[in-house]
Amino acid sequence: MEPHLHVVMGFGLPQGTEWLVIALVCLLLFGRRLPEVMRGLGGSVKEFKKGMEDGPAKTTETAPLPRVDGAVSRDANPTPPSDHPKAS
Repeated sequence: MEPHLHVVMGFGLPQGTEWLVIALVCLLLFGRRLPEVMRGLGGSVKEFKKGMEDGPAKTTETAPLPRVDGAVSRDANPTPPSDHPKAS
């Protein structure tokens, strides 16, 4: 029979009074900023849910930019300008 992990490690999850102590310490540390922190957390959750409802962002096809003499192309297969002769 294998021992439970929390017994082997010597600790487990916090229980009733331990949660109260943790809450009291958090209240003492973040008491003045707590409303601001909760407001920010609520706004983040709201934005996340809105993003999940909207789905992935729709991309639109853009028109290609005009070619500029002396510009370097980052395309995998660049096309040479039509007004310049090909280099041999």
